[in-house]
Amino acid sequence: MTDHLVTDFVELVKASALYQDFVAAIEQPHVTHVSFDIFDTVLRRRCFEPKQIFADVIDHLPQALYHQYGLEAADYQQMRMAAERLARQESSAEEISFEEIFAQLALTEDQKARLKQQELAEELAQSYADPVCAILLDAVKRSGKQLVFISDMYLSSSVIKGLLEQSCQLDDYRLFVSSAYGATKFTGQLFIKVLAELGITANALVHIGDHATSDVRSPQLMGIHAIAFNTNLDVSEIERREKHYQVRLPAKVTLARKLAILLQPASIDADTEFFYQMGANIFGPIITQMSQWVLADTQRLKIDTVLAMMREGDIFAESINRQQQLLAPESLACRCIPFYASRKATYLPSMIAADIEDKLAKTLVRKCYTLGDMLAEFGINAPELLPLVSTPVSSLTKIDIGGINGLVKVKQVFANAAAEVSANIHASHQLFIDYLQQMLGQQSEVFATLDLGPGATIAQQFSKASQRQARVNYLLFASDRGFSKANDIAIKPFLPLTDDTQKSIALLVRSPEVLEYFLVGASGTTTGYQRGPSGVEPVCEPRDLSAVDIDRLYAFKLGVAAFQRLALTLELEPASVAERISYLQILARLIDCPTAIEVANIGQCQHEENFGSQGKYSIIKADNLAKVQAQGVADFYQYFCQQATALQRDMPWPQGVMTQVNADYLSGIARVNAQEHVHYSAVQALLSLLLADDIKEIIVYGAGEFFFYLYDFLVEHKIAVRGVIDRRAEFSSFSVHDIAVKSLADTDVNDCQAIVIASSAFVDEIKQDLAQKIDVEHHKLICI
Repeated sequence: MTDHLVTDFVELVKASALYQDFVAAIEQPHVTHVSFDIFDTVLRRRCFEPKQIFADVIDHLPQALYHQYGLEAADYQQMRMAAERLARQESSAEEISFEEIFAQLALTEDQKARLKQQELAEELAQSYADPVCAILLDAVKRSGKQLVFISDMYLSSSVIKGLLEQSCQLDDYRLFVSSAYGATKFTGQLFIKVLAELGITANALVHIGDHATSDVRSPQLMGIHAIAFNTNLDVSEIERREKHYQVRLPAKVTLARKLAILLQPASIDADTEFFYQMGANIFGPIITQMSQWVLADTQRLKIDTVLAMMREGDIFAESINRQQQLLAPESLACRCIPFYASRKATYLPSMIAADIEDKLAKTLVRKCYTLGDMLAEFGINAPELLPLVSTPVSSLTKIDIGGINGLVKVKQVFANAAAEVSANIHASHQLFIDYLQQMLGQQSEVFATLDLGPGATIAQQFSKASQRQARVNYLLFASDRGFSKANDIAIKPFLPLTDDTQKSIALLVRSPEVLEYFLVGASGTTTGYQRGPSGVEPVCEPRDLSAVDIDRLYAFKLGVAAFQRLALTLELEPASVAERISYLQILARLIDCPTAIEVANIGQCQHEENFGSQGKYSIIKADNLAKVQAQGVADFYQYFCQQATALQRDMPWPQGVMTQVNADYLSGIARVNAQEHVHYSAVQALLSLLLADDIKEIIVYGAGEFFFYLYDFLVEHKIAVRGVIDRRAEFSSFSVHDIAVKSLADTDVNDCQAIVIASSAFVDEIKQDLAQKIDVEHHKLICI
């Protein structure tokens, strides 16, 4: 890959596949007009959800008026949303107006007038220009093509014109708003009116917008070149799952995540796309906000150097230093340097002779650690043990060596080599002190360390080996075991450990491999130190990575850098404690309820132990899959809940294994536990039937609550609803999700691939209705 970690925002946008595809489309000679969706494309809102504006209307009223209305913000929010639904049900047009919505409210005319005025003021206050679209708009201006804006919105054209011109630098443009035409993009009717009024054919227009149907599917069906300004379906699934893990981040953080994904470089291919998105969407926000947090704290504590330890020290240091350069390129208040110190490299330097027996016992729990690794670590030459050097240390208690228990025999060997071991400990201790002084230099008396966590083992061993106390030891996250070292060192985790987050921290501790593949990068673990021509040098094991692995890890770093640059562009605030808990939940969800795509990509990655052993293993092992398949996911899940610790040595990621065997099992468990919508299971069953037959166009019979909930899932899976039938339409017209609901008599049921019965209680009655009009044997009926 040839991309570099750009710091210029315009350069970042122009390197993206989105920008290059957009420019290539608008530069076609037959294209004369370029249209943009407005809300969630050209314009963004500062609030997390648009409905928050309705609550703000009440909250921001003058105090005297607030008491006159007698409404709580949350109550008015629900009233305002209900009024919009009622207005749509009563209207025969595809779009309603602002006035029609407020006509539904049981308030005085003066009160409604004041609330309308306040809502428009809130829209103005909340709106700002999307920074990526601003650059796309500049490309249209340079191309000389006519600029057009098209919006499905109940607000008037004059209001939307004011919103656009407040946020964007615009000269010559055309504006089409559904409320003025009584037609929507969703049905395609607004596009028909746009083409007619502009006097152009479909291939003369390029349209870009965020809605899968209104801005992509509908224009494409008409022959308009449509470009999606939104993330893919797997990211939408991640967002939905994160809600169940109580991920609640500010609107600008959510936007930065989406835009970072959208700015995927053009050079990213199918093998690296997932890893870029992991950097942009999952780890980028966490590393960026942790960098801000560390820099703010070091400034407060007057710390001038941070030693970023372990292999992940590379990406942590890179991010912290880039954060400073982006904010103040001419002055680095605090330098962050990779400090090559692993659990193994600090193990001997932190030891005293009296510790040896205890340390030997602790090696029995190391994965992939062999007797040969142990002897090499302590510098012991034991010819009588050579035939057993490949034996896992965890097996020593189960074998005999010359009639003596294996562990007892090893203890004897160590006792006989006590002087040799002591000399090795002393030498390694001196090397470590010299390496530390060399890295700190003469000026840094007050320094901090930074590590992944969770047990603060390296920070503790660092302190003992160096005989110097870091002012503070930063960790990404810490467990109870980490805080138990409080008598030795001061630790400070970015992801908080509280009574409420214990379970999530335990998930990270249980399956660190899922995180470490990304964070350790291409570096091998540090096994010790040696003297070289320029001083003390860390000895690092080479990491056996394929060319594909190297590209994937670099793509991951590009994703992290893209988010970090967007964080600056959008002026993200430092993370509050509540936001830091949300970042913890993002990682907890990744481990506990992964998507099938996440499992397919992460599960194949290789994890290497950081004690210098040559052992490595796939995060999802073949024998793990066989075990779950043989036992059955449901039975294994029960076993996992009861015996999670017993599985820890042999199964790094049980949730990933279960998801690979049954992609929907854990998501179903999570949704039940979170009291997901009552219709969720039925919707998933219906979708599976549609997707199995590759059905893309349907007519729905039933416009009740079930369809209201089903609709968003259909949109996400790019299944177009060509019509909605309901008996109630025989008595009065109404619409659901901007779709006019018709009676069976008024619907052409041949205009689709299948008829979906959106009801579980009245299936037989609906089939009887259909049988009176159509030959049901020759129509595909899908029901639950």
